[in-house]
Amino acid sequence: MIPDSEGRGKINGGNGPRWKIFIVEKNDKEVSHCWKNLQILTYVLVIVCGIASSKSMGDVSFMFSNKCIFNATLITEMGVNGTRFISSDNFDIVRWGEPSDCDFSQFYPVFSMACAGFLATFFAMCGRGGDTTRK
Repeated sequence: MIPDSEGRGKINGGNGPRWKIFIVEKNDKEVSHCWKNLQILTYVLVIVCGIASSKSMGDVSFMFSNKCIFNATLITEMGVNGTRFISSDNFDIVRWGEPSDCDFSQFYPVFSMACAGFLATFFAMCGRGGDTTRK
């Protein structure tokens, strides 16, 4: 490096960039497995939560004869002591929700599970990183 008049270094006599930055990889034995395992664990949790939410939404939809309960208008009967409660025999639905709302809530977790499965497989196939002796 050749310093300029202000004391800053220049490479190749001022013809190149002012500073050259080198990125040095660690030896592969110095790189922890934790980053990879944590990433795969996160994707597995996404898959488990996707299964749970999609199954739950499907069960609720099945209980109401595959009609969407989101934004449905309910009419309930007044119970004892002025309380309102919903059971299978004391409510009427005036208007059901849009089917696309329930479809999105049921099938978007399936899409998330597919993406998480792909990425978990990708991370499982990759090494832990670092400079290896295999070339």
